Amino acid sequence: MPTESGFLVELTRIRDERTHRPVLESLCLKERKRLLNSVPLVYALTSSRVKMVTIAALRPSVDRLPSILATTAISIILYLLGCLIYNVFFHPLAKYPGPISRATSLVPYLYGLASGQHHTIVKELHQEYGDVVRIAPNKLSYITGQAWKDIYGHKKSNEVEMPKDPQWQAADPNAQHLVFSTREKHGHFRRLFSNGFSDRSLRAQEPLLQSYVDMLIDGLERAANDNKGPVDIVQWFNWTTFDIIGDLTFGESFGCLENTEMHSWVNNMFQAIKGNMVVRVMQEIPVIAPYSNTILRQVLPARALQRREDHFRFAKEKVRQRLNNHAPRPDFMDNVLRQPPGQGLTFPELLSNSALLIMAGNKMQKLVDELATAFPQGDMITIETTSRLTYLPAVIEETLRLYPPLAVGIPRLVPDGGYIIEGQYAPAGTSVAVHHLAAYHSDGNFEKAECFIPERFIDTAAFRARRDVLQPFSFGPRNCIGKNLAYAETKIILARLLARFELALDERSRNWIDQKTYVIWGKPPMYVSLKLRQQQEQAVRNKGQTLPTAATDMDNQATLNSIQKAVWEGRLPLQITLAPSESRTYDKSDPYLISYPRVSYLPSLLSRLRAFYSATLIEPNSQAHDGWFSFEGVPLKWHLPVGLLYDLYAGADPASKGSGGNSDDANWAADSTDDPLPWQLTVHFSDWPDEELVRLDADGMVMNDAFINSVKEADFLRNGTAKGIMSLSKEDSSGLWRSVQDVDLPSFQRISNILLPSPNQPFRNIPIRIFLPLPPDSGSPSLKVFQSPVPPNLPTSNMAASQAILSRASATPQPQTLGSVLHTLLPNLFPSRRTPVLAKPVLHGAALPMSAPIEEVVRSSAYGDGWVYLVIRMMG
Repeated sequence: MPTESGFLVELTRIRDERTHRPVLESLCLKERKRLLNSVPLVYALTSSRVKMVTIAALRPSVDRLPSILATTAISIILYLLGCLIYNVFFHPLAKYPGPISRATSLVPYLYGLASGQHHTIVKELHQEYGDVVRIAPNKLSYITGQAWKDIYGHKKSNEVEMPKDPQWQAADPNAQHLVFSTREKHGHFRRLFSNGFSDRSLRAQEPLLQSYVDMLIDGLERAANDNKGPVDIVQWFNWTTFDIIGDLTFGESFGCLENTEMHSWVNNMFQAIKGNMVVRVMQEIPVIAPYSNTILRQVLPARALQRREDHFRFAKEKVRQRLNNHAPRPDFMDNVLRQPPGQGLTFPELLSNSALLIMAGNKMQKLVDELATAFPQGDMITIETTSRLTYLPAVIEETLRLYPPLAVGIPRLVPDGGYIIEGQYAPAGTSVAVHHLAAYHSDGNFEKAECFIPERFIDTAAFRARRDVLQPFSFGPRNCIGKNLAYAETKIILARLLARFELALDERSRNWIDQKTYVIWGKPPMYVSLKLRQQQEQAVRNKGQTLPTAATDMDNQATLNSIQKAVWEGRLPLQITLAPSESRTYDKSDPYLISYPRVSYLPSLLSRLRAFYSATLIEPNSQAHDGWFSFEGVPLKWHLPVGLLYDLYAGADPASKGSGGNSDDANWAADSTDDPLPWQLTVHFSDWPDEELVRLDADGMVMNDAFINSVKEADFLRNGTAKGIMSLSKEDSSGLWRSVQDVDLPSFQRISNILLPSPNQPFRNIPIRIFLPLPPDSGSPSLKVFQSPVPPNLPTSNMAASQAILSRASATPQPQTLGSVLHTLLPNLFPSRRTPVLAKPVLHGAALPMSAPIEEVVRSSAYGDGWVYLVIRMMG
């Protein structure tokens, strides 16, 4: 080791590399003394190349090192002990019950998150400590209905909404995100997306949903016939769910059911959710939190980082494609894309299924019995028909209680000023949450909470329960926007699955519900054995055998064709004037006169009208697709055919003038006065009524999509499946709409016959909509629409007594007539099946006879989209 004098000699030799003068000469006396008296190791520059050389300390302090370390250790211990004492005895949450280990340290909490056991640990803590538990030094867990309201419920305008806990926020706090947005942004986002999840949109999306359920059932049927052993039903459910969500979000599926494998993007998403739990744990540790993303980038392998980049790139590309293309039917983005520029969004994510019912034993058989009674042929299981069942929704509610989509709670942060939760004060900055699994498995909330008892949601008096606790899709303004879709999907899948197959749980999946959770469940495979039910096997053997109908006779078919030809040749004289407020000459503009086909649609006239009124329009920059029509101040629905609009608003009634015929039609008579013609309409090219009408677009795709979607709904009702319309070629799909625009009946018949059941094949249901105009002083909307699945044949209970006593095998189905349908749907207006007493049905301007077979009415007189639109007119 060099001496002091040796060190000084070395130091004096060091020269400044810029001035080449000795370094010590550039230091003042005070700086020299400080340098020479320094205790740590001294580093000096030994050459102009800036080499570092270590030299011995002038006054080594090796002897003091143990005392420094001891002092540091004692300080740390005292600090931790002080924190422990503070957290247990003096912390604002010290009064809340919970284990001391949870009050003193984050370690048990973080271990639960990282191990995937957080949900079960919290459940056990509530079983021991009650409705509220301190699960970490600054975290509280609740399991009551009041806590849902206090933490997640709607707040008054002057109250502060509890924000999401920062540890559970999106990686980018400034991201425009539906889930993690501010209160104001979230309200804006939700309004845009809500229409995509409304009941109306759900009905429009049902054909698509049913088509994927068809693929699910067909795939499981093939698996059952292959006899290759049990199948993983969770995998099939996931394939179905993500194909539906992909189609509704991006306009095309992920191809999971088609390829019988999960798409790589979906797999990456599951892996990312699990990986995010690691990030969440790191963000809970104050020392590491600011560097969590940096640490992960250094630790994760390049392949994982590349998968992450591919994941986001795929999503962006899918969204970009959807934004640039028109979907063939309404989807999640449909309403968003109609918003003015600058108010659009990205895409949502939601929804999960559970397969717990398969483990429910005799409860599943009870549900099977209900389905067998409601759907004896296993067909026409729809959103509407399943909504009438009793046991199925109870089973789903009980499944969601035992196995909720999220097992844990999404924490909120108590805002400044604190908050009263469950009658107790929670200080500002406290992380609070209602934990789903702990709440739903609490014996204090549900009697026999660990047992699968759907009856608790039917006979509410027989089972003690705090039902306001059950909020599987969360609560308040940020609850799951996809709740209706999730229920509809689950009902249809379960009903059709159990109606088609007998299911038996494989022994390997006996303890399937014992799962880990990383926000969402880590679902292992659920292996089940599949067997076609007996009636389904019989249906397969009898496939192709059809019941005779009145339309099988060739002469009768020729009659139906001639009626259809007359319907398509029907025309209405229209007199269209420009709105006075938009005309340079006010009310002096000449009217536009045309004889227009009844089966056509008003928007097809807009280009001609825009050209006709181009010289008189006040606003010269208005476009044809800005146009809309009104009658006596009422905006006309452009997606309805012209003939229907006239029957609705102008009071058409060219009743059949006493043509003899059947006695049950004898009461039909013509009105004494004719309706005024031409029909006088007003066209507008500004002030679009957004509250009443969906906006059109320049290339006509909105109108095309609305027509095709209506065709899909009718096709699904007629055939009980959407396979036909979903497999229609793009050329035929656009050709169908073009044939209606051009009133080209031969081309229309060629394409529509692909979708129609053959004449000797009965319909599953009748596509019929009934419009009932209401008087202005009724206190209701001016128009009421009835729509319900109508079978082509009368139910057995409505047949004649002589037929009712016959066995089902030998009984001849009795076709429904128009009178029987109206008597079933509107018994107060049509008390008789044979004679119209109070009201009469009008179609294409004609009052129809009550004895008309309803299936023949569809084949001969349906509009171009396949629907029979009846208008009900009061008599007298």
